[in-house]
Amino acid sequence: VKPLDHPHTLPAPGKKGRTYICSCMIFLRPTIGAKKVMKKWIEELQIQPWTSKKKTNDQPAFNWALNKTAGE
Repeated sequence: VKPLDHPHTLPAPGKKGRTYICSCMIFLRPTIGAKKVMKKWIEELQIQPWTSKKKTNDQPAFNWALNKTAGE
């Protein structure tokens, strides 16, 4: 658990040019920024092509949302 005063910058981007953070276990305080990331994550999930033939998961959508809202 990080202290409240830790830096909120994202880690350096990975091989594909974006930050990768696992979304398997997330603890967020209900701040404006955290709520914004969660809303963006939902939006990203809703535009995913969910079909029986093309299954996707929430991990890429989380990282897209995180990168799009970073610094806001």
